[in-house]
Amino acid sequence: MSFAIGMGAEELSIGLYCDKKDRPGVPYPVDPFGALTKGKYVFQLRNFEGSKANLKSLRLVGCLLGQYSPDQFRCLQTLTVACTNLAQYDLHGMFTCLLKLKSLTIERCTLPEKLSLNSLTQLENFMIVSCEGVKVVGVSNMNLVSIQSVRNNGFVFVLRAAPNLKHFRHLVRAIQLSFFLTQLQKHCPALQSLAISTFSNLVKYTSPIATANFCRVTKLCLIFGEGPPFDVVKMNSILRAFPCLKKLEFVLTLPDLEEGKAETNEYVHKHLKQVVFLGFRGTSDG
Repeated sequence: MSFAIGMGAEELSIGLYCDKKDRPGVPYPVDPFGALTKGKYVFQLRNFEGSKANLKSLRLVGCLLGQYSPDQFRCLQTLTVACTNLAQYDLHGMFTCLLKLKSLTIERCTLPEKLSLNSLTQLENFMIVSCEGVKVVGVSNMNLVSIQSVRNNGFVFVLRAAPNLKHFRHLVRAIQLSFFLTQLQKHCPALQSLAISTFSNLVKYTSPIATANFCRVTKLCLIFGEGPPFDVVKMNSILRAFPCLKKLEFVLTLPDLEEGKAETNEYVHKHLKQVVFLGFRGTSDG
């Protein structure tokens, strides 16, 4: 590692704690959420001794983080951390050192209950995938363009300022839907693409969506998990909240859908050009 950094490497990827027994040819971490510490590689300060740090992209899989200083990561623009217990670190102090970071990906990690991105002032893209422990993520980032939360346990985003956010994907519990949409309207005026994943019955919660107004959103994706059937006809009330919508996408994992026929005098969307239905095994053939 010291050799690579000393030679002025701009990109570095480290994944040294893997097991190929269960999936031949495909490295897979033995410790997916970073609970173990024994035997892991430690990425630490001495790797940078006597070198001119020029690292712009760093990917750490199943590694431990040692000591760090602002000089280490002064050029870093992209950081991916996977299969690590980040709850044991001072993430606020670490993020403060990442003055130029534009892209942050956290995958299959254990996180503290409260995570704040506010000190990452240059952050443009944030992705969090299959993480544990976190309950609240604070966002106040003027340059943030994209947030993707995939396969997480429905934690809450607290949005304070994200005026340039254009793309947002998140798992939302139905009881949090009103709070979530209110935040988006107030703090994300540039939003263009919204993907909402839910395991709840949205039929009971169409009101928060229907009373919203997202005049710039052109793409809406609704991802339904297993649960009560969803009445597609109810989409009329949702479409009114997205007057400029051009693409509507459904991802269905429900065994059945409520069937129905919209009346001819019901709401007609002026801009909608494309509707996509995607299903998984076990869904209705209809």
